[in-house]
Amino acid sequence: MLEVVRQKFGALPEASKSQVGSSGSIRSAFVSELAQELDISNEEVQSYLNIVVAASTQDLEALLDYAALGGSEQGDMIRSISSMDREQQFMDWHNRHVLLPQAKAIAIRARMESGITLENAEGSVTQEELRSIMQMLLTKEQCFFPRPQRKSDKVTSILISELEDALKVDSGLTKTQILKALGKDNTTYREAAEGVLSYLCFMHKVRKVGSKYYHITKSPHVYETEIHRRVYESVAGGSNSVSAIAKGIGYDNTRGRRRVEGILSLLESEGLVQTTQNNRYQEWSIAL
Repeated sequence: MLEVVRQKFGALPEASKSQVGSSGSIRSAFVSELAQELDISNEEVQSYLNIVVAASTQDLEALLDYAALGGSEQGDMIRSISSMDREQQFMDWHNRHVLLPQAKAIAIRARMESGITLENAEGSVTQEELRSIMQMLLTKEQCFFPRPQRKSDKVTSILISELEDALKVDSGLTKTQILKALGKDNTTYREAAEGVLSYLCFMHKVRKVGSKYYHITKSPHVYETEIHRRVYESVAGGSNSVSAIAKGIGYDNTRGRRRVEGILSLLESEGLVQTTQNNRYQEWSIAL
């Protein structure tokens, strides 16, 4: 249910999001309408909406409170990674808004001094050249704005932004597939990636469905009751027959299997799952 509330909130115009995010008649109307649509109580919608709004503003302490993790070891771990996330944002700012512009200026000026026009000089600078100049500036400490000092674990800090950026480009990947895409599928990064992906999911930047991770802006649009979500995630996890899916979600009886069949047909009509017929039974999989 949390995901469908998030998707409904996300579909609102920005002005409406602000109004629904605060208390008042518009929020009350949104809650009542959604409660009726999902056949759950207003209080339940309110609890989900509180989490969604906190995630939209990246309010870490509110999310920890809603998850009852405020004083727990897990909560401390999330706070620790959040601190690394913030630190990495300053490093990314320095790379994008200090080092890169300075490197471009140096490369273009060098070309212009050899007689090339500004327009031609701007179009001839390569990424490899820029990386080399940026490294030189760091080594010689010649940045026009001092580089922030990194205090935390470098591997984890780098992964926070790289994992999220990778899923913005190509969502629906397992942890191993993400690390391979980044060229970092080794023991050091695999251990760090587990915690980082858990943090990104907790902060609603990434969503995990089965064994695959999606950037929150590219996650499957599942109009879900709880059983819809469980059926979809069972298929994503590798269950490919009605019987296996029904058994996996605790609906392994005649009535339950019929209900699973109906949900699969609905998900198929929405383009979320697909089916193939082999010699023995119908097989289901996530639609490509």
